[in-house]
Amino acid sequence: MSKIQYSQLDEETKRRLRERFDVDGRASEEVTRRTVTLGKVLKAIERLTNADALWVLDQAVILLLPPSEVQSEDDKPREISMEEVVRVTAKAYGVEYEDLIGRGRTEAVVDARQMAMYILSSSNKYSLRAVGIAIGRRSPATISYAYTKVHGQLEHSLTMRNLLKEIKLRLGIIEPEKGGLNV
Repeated sequence: MSKIQYSQLDEETKRRLRERFDVDGRASEEVTRRTVTLGKVLKAIERLTNADALWVLDQAVILLLPPSEVQSEDDKPREISMEEVVRVTAKAYGVEYEDLIGRGRTEAVVDARQMAMYILSSSNKYSLRAVGIAIGRRSPATISYAYTKVHGQLEHSLTMRNLLKEIKLRLGIIEPEKGGLNV
């Protein structure tokens, strides 16, 4: 049975393995063990039909990767960009994206802009500064004010809560409920 030696790997593969397993410039026992196991699996697959080979590869992935990394693409949360949040919010409010990130001060634009600021800042994924830059170079104080204002409105307004829910549904942040929105 042939072994895949770490020293035989190209530099790109070695770099990826070092990043993946936090190896400091040399092969760890874990990388070597997993590489040898993968070599055995690939050798065995050569004699199988396509369907059987796919099954074996699925099992190999389950055995070789830590459980936290064995997720299908469907199970992994989709990354949502700040721009996507702003675009979906603008559409929900019936305003243009350019108006939302611009200097317009009509009620619809201001409300949409503040909702986008609220959604982005409440995710705890972005700093107030980053949110401000994404929404037309606004200051962190403006983002903080918008968050506080929308948060207060959400406590008292069913319409605002439903609009927020609709935006989150469109973004895929939350799953649809049976029975629809609370109206």
